[in-house]
Amino acid sequence: MATPIDPARLAQALGGEARGDKVCAPGPGHSPSDRSLTVWVDRDAPDGFRVHSHAGDDPIACKDHVRRLAGLPAFEAKGRAPRNTIDVQAALRAVVARQQQDAAPAAKAHIVKAYDYRDADGELLYQVCRLEPKTFRQRRPDGKGDWIWSIGEEKRVPYRLGELLKYPDASVFLCEGEKDADRVDDAGREKAAAAAAALHGTAKSIRVVRLPNLPDKGDVSDWLDADSGNAARLVEVCLAAPLWTPAEPAKPHDTQRTFIKSSADFIAALAPPEYVVVGVLVRRFLYSLTGQTGSGKTCVTLRLAASTALGETFAGKETKRCRVLYAAAENPEDVRMRWIALAPHMGFDPAEIRVYFTEGRFKISDSATKLRAEAEALGGEFGLVIIDTGPAFFEGDDENNRPQMGAHALLMRSLIDIIPGGPAVVVNCHPVKNATADNLLPAGGGTFLNEVDGNLTCAKNDSLTELHWQGKFRGAEFAAMSFLIKTVTHQDLKDSDGRLLPTVICEHIGEQAREEIAEAGRQDENAILALIEDDPRASFNRLAQKAGWKLYSGEPNKMKAKRCVDSLKRAKLIKETRAGRRVLTKEGKKALEGDDE
Repeated sequence: MATPIDPARLAQALGGEARGDKVCAPGPGHSPSDRSLTVWVDRDAPDGFRVHSHAGDDPIACKDHVRRLAGLPAFEAKGRAPRNTIDVQAALRAVVARQQQDAAPAAKAHIVKAYDYRDADGELLYQVCRLEPKTFRQRRPDGKGDWIWSIGEEKRVPYRLGELLKYPDASVFLCEGEKDADRVDDAGREKAAAAAAALHGTAKSIRVVRLPNLPDKGDVSDWLDADSGNAARLVEVCLAAPLWTPAEPAKPHDTQRTFIKSSADFIAALAPPEYVVVGVLVRRFLYSLTGQTGSGKTCVTLRLAASTALGETFAGKETKRCRVLYAAAENPEDVRMRWIALAPHMGFDPAEIRVYFTEGRFKISDSATKLRAEAEALGGEFGLVIIDTGPAFFEGDDENNRPQMGAHALLMRSLIDIIPGGPAVVVNCHPVKNATADNLLPAGGGTFLNEVDGNLTCAKNDSLTELHWQGKFRGAEFAAMSFLIKTVTHQDLKDSDGRLLPTVICEHIGEQAREEIAEAGRQDENAILALIEDDPRASFNRLAQKAGWKLYSGEPNKMKAKRCVDSLKRAKLIKETRAGRRVLTKEGKKALEGDDE
């Protein structure tokens, strides 16, 4: 009986490399640098080996390919020679000997291009040569100024290893061959599901890119040749592609995949969440923050940005200190004023804190490369990105169009990969039309909501806003967080005549403070009840004057009076007559007399 196949000799015969009992090698018809074919040495299998093609090549063709290169007899449908009559090792030794004796290519063939493979120190290990007529050959220096036309047992390395090592956190584009890799240079695409499967668990994220209008059997070089403008679009096309996950349907002939796992293997795959705000925000998750205009979204997210950058608690919850990017798109001047005013209240220096801003609107799909480069130049490793607001970055033409809103959500999610560090992304959103406090879902309905990992909400009641969630939240339940919205001034915020300008910030309040504020609100409502009983026709302006409620400007705070009146009406403590008079109900009179307990 023949001895088992030696994986090292088999790898040499196939032009690949051995990894234990497994050989990774070029599949039939693939380039020498390809590693889509896996061969397992298995003495119980026919011919002593099993095969699997990650590129979806026919398994029979792959077996014939291995037999031919290894010098084994071809398969015969009506029987084959008994296994003990085949000296596999002898056949392999003969193949390797022939390879080592190979001379240079025939005279009629000439080298069109030689691709250098170098180690981490830049030392040339070997070359892959493209010849004309078209074929590929490998060679390595013989140390005497000439070449040996095989790689032998030389260490295999990725093409352009030095550049990969120079930028450890950069995006890597896997191409069909060396020519395509050189063409795309700083921009390119992942090859296909085979490469994605091989990189899953190592790469932070993977995208499989299908170039638009690419001809059948075309590659990235064909696409770049077709239109001079394609080179500028390549990175944007790649980053717009959806994230690849191993949940994609298995390919035909995927015989090596294991579907059923043991309990131990199943739980071993658990990836613990990497929190930004413990129990609330997780890195690489996309969140919407939905609230009506004026509900305090900007106040809350600015405090969130400062808290995480400082590593301080946010609403009583621990944060993981990190860099923060804040996209002030809707009203940069307002954000600037609030940020200046927030600094002394939280005790940070705006010139030193690790919060960075973009200003105004721009097209993310056209700016992805520049955004990433600028973020990397600042040190990368951003843990949080805040978009204020999402609609400012909408690239469609109809916010009621479901596919466009789905694409908008995916664009927001792409920031997780555009900004280095795998940050959590929080997108301030407007709610659906006519939304109430218990229906704060982001505009775009289910199409947008389906694409986010959680929908946070801001609901305001007078000077309090409550941060919670509705509709969807991937993670543990958390209690609502209350923030007091405060009007403040700062010595650096003045108009052109030197007058102080008011702005608003928020601060977290605990349960006791919330109860005290609620009690103060009840006292305010009681005051309005008494004023209405005295003057049923009083306007909001007059009610505010009589209650002594003033704005920062000194004018009566008629909006506060209106909120109190609306609250009393909802509680059915007052009602309005057809003549426009407000009168106390029976319950209202009891409340005024203190008998409503």
